[in-house]
Amino acid sequence: MTSEIDGFLLQNGYLFRFRKLCILCTFLRDYLVCELHVRALLVILAKKTIEVVDNLFYWLSLRKMLQS
Repeated sequence: MTSEIDGFLLQNGYLFRFRKLCILCTFLRDYLVCELHVRALLVILAKKTIEVVDNLFYWLSLRKMLQS
């Protein structure tokens, strides 16, 4: 069942706005914020690690190894 009101779409029990899933105030919102924050930090740390190692050493396959 699908219905649309004021730009919101209710489809199969899920609420969407502009084709994006709405995350209501539940534990899921807190979990997603935490998870995305940790992932962003890991990306930043990986880039910084590559920079530091690259400045100190010649490591031909460093980027390929860290991206896998």
